[in-house]
Amino acid sequence: MSIRQWKGYIVYGICLLGIVFMLPNFLSEEQLEDMPGFLRNSQVRLGLDLQGGSYLQLQVDMSGAIQDRFNGYADEVRILLRQKKISFSNLNIISGDNPAVVFDVLTEDDANKAEKELTSLQNMLISTNGQKVTAHLRPSELLTLRQSIINQSISIINRRVDQLGTTEPEVNAQGTDRIIVQLPGLKDPERVKGLINKTAKLTFHMVEAIVPASEATNLYRPLPGTKLIPPEGDGLEGAPSFYYMVRQDARLTGDNLIDAQQSYDAQHNRVIVSFKFDAPGARKFADLTRENVGKAFAMVLDNKVISAPVINEEIPHGSGQISGNFTIQSANDLAVLMRAGALPASLSIMEEKTIGPSLGSDSIAAGQFATLLSIAAVMIAMAVLYGAFGMIANIALAFNTVLLFAGLSLMEATLTLPGIAGIALTIGMAVDANVLIFERIREELKAGKKPQLALALGYDRAMATIVDSNITTVIGALLLFWFGTGPIRGFAITLCLGIGVSMFTAIMLTRLISDKWVAFRKDKPILI
Repeated sequence: MSIRQWKGYIVYGICLLGIVFMLPNFLSEEQLEDMPGFLRNSQVRLGLDLQGGSYLQLQVDMSGAIQDRFNGYADEVRILLRQKKISFSNLNIISGDNPAVVFDVLTEDDANKAEKELTSLQNMLISTNGQKVTAHLRPSELLTLRQSIINQSISIINRRVDQLGTTEPEVNAQGTDRIIVQLPGLKDPERVKGLINKTAKLTFHMVEAIVPASEATNLYRPLPGTKLIPPEGDGLEGAPSFYYMVRQDARLTGDNLIDAQQSYDAQHNRVIVSFKFDAPGARKFADLTRENVGKAFAMVLDNKVISAPVINEEIPHGSGQISGNFTIQSANDLAVLMRAGALPASLSIMEEKTIGPSLGSDSIAAGQFATLLSIAAVMIAMAVLYGAFGMIANIALAFNTVLLFAGLSLMEATLTLPGIAGIALTIGMAVDANVLIFERIREELKAGKKPQLALALGYDRAMATIVDSNITTVIGALLLFWFGTGPIRGFAITLCLGIGVSMFTAIMLTRLISDKWVAFRKDKPILI
C-alpha cells in the first residue's frame, strides 16, 4: 500500500472519528446510558450564560487571615528575644491595615538591642519609641501575603467544587479581597455554599473531660491549657447538650492529610470517613495513639468536634476513620473538605444570583441560528464562485464543523457565548485557505498547466501564505488565553481549535477529494 493511500485512510479515519465523537451531543440522557463509557462522557458542556446556574461573590476576611499569620510572626519575635536574653513584656498584635507586633522592654538600651537583633527577620521592619518596640511587615511582604491568601483561597475553592463534579466552575479574583464563583448548571447551591464557606481547619486534640451544658456557664473555668469545644450537630436548635474539654495544643493537624474518602463500616452498619496521613503525619499519629491508649482524642473541624473516639491500640500506619451520624452525602462532603485543605481566611457571601435556564435557551437558539446562517451563506458563495471545487470546499466546511465539535467534546470543554462567537468566526475563516488554493489553481490552469499538475502546484504554492496567516491568528488567540480569564479563554480555545481543524479540512481533506475528482475526470478540462 502506497503512502498516498495511507494518507487517504488516515483522513477518512479522522473524519469518521469526528462523527462518532460529535454524536453524543445530540443524544438524550437515556440514549447516552446505552453508549460506551468513553462516548458517554464526550459532550460539550454549557457555561453559566447558556445553561444557568449560580453566581457567588465572596468577601475574604483579610484582617482575620493576616492576624493568624501574625501569630506566627509574634512567635518568631518571642523566640528570638528569649534566645538573645532580652527581657520584654506586653507583647501584642495590633490589627488593621498595617498590622504589627508591639512589645515593651525595660530600658532604651534594650530597645536598641532588640531592634538590632530583630533586623535579622528579613520580612520585618523594626522601629523603637523609647521602651516600646514595633515590628511591622514590609509593604512588599504585606502585598505578597494578601495575594497569597487570595490565590490559596481560589485554589482550595476550586478543589472543593471540582470534587463535587460541578461542570467547569469559574473561580476568579475580583479586586484585592473578593472572589467570584460561577457554577454552571448547579442544582444544589446551598450544599456548595456550605462547602465553600467552611474554613475546614482540622486539628486533633486530646480530650480531658466531657462537661454538661448546664455546667458550662460563663462562670465555668476550664483547666489551664484546655478549652471547651461543642460537638458537631448535637442538641436542638444549635444548642449543644455537652462540651468536650480538650487540650489547647493540637497534637496533629489536617496539613498532614494526603487522602480522605467516604466509605462504609459493614461491621457496625454505618457510613464513615476514612483518612490517611503522609509519612511525618503517620509518625505523629503513631506516637499519639501509642502514648494515649484508653484515652479519647477529638477531631476538631472549624471549632467543632466531629468525632471523639477512644484509642484502643497504637495505629502505626497513619490510617484512621471518623464515625458519627453521617449520611452518605454528609460523609462525602466532609471527605471533600479534608482532601481540599483548609481555607486561609473565612469567607462571607456578599452577592448571590441564580441565573435561570431561559436565558440559556434564548442564547443557544440565537447562537444556533447565527451558526447555521453563516454556514449556509459561506456554502452558497463557494458554490457560486468555484463550481465543483466550491462544493468540495463545502464538504470540507461541513466536516470542519463536525471535527470542531468533536474536539470540544473530547476536551469536555465548556461552551459560552464568547465560545459560540469563536466557532462562528472559525467557520467564516474555514474557507480562507480554500479560496487561496483555488485562486492559485485557477492561475495555473490559465497558464496552460494540466489539471493534475495545476492542482498540485496550487496546493504547494499556496501553503506558505496559508501557514503564515494562520500562525498570526494563533499567536493572537494564545495571548488571549494567556492573559484572559473565563469566557475570554473559552473564545481563545475555540479559535485555536477551529484554526487547527480548518487547516486539516482545507488542505488534507479537500486535496484528497480534489485528486479523486480530477482523476475521475481523466484530464478533461475543469472549470474553477
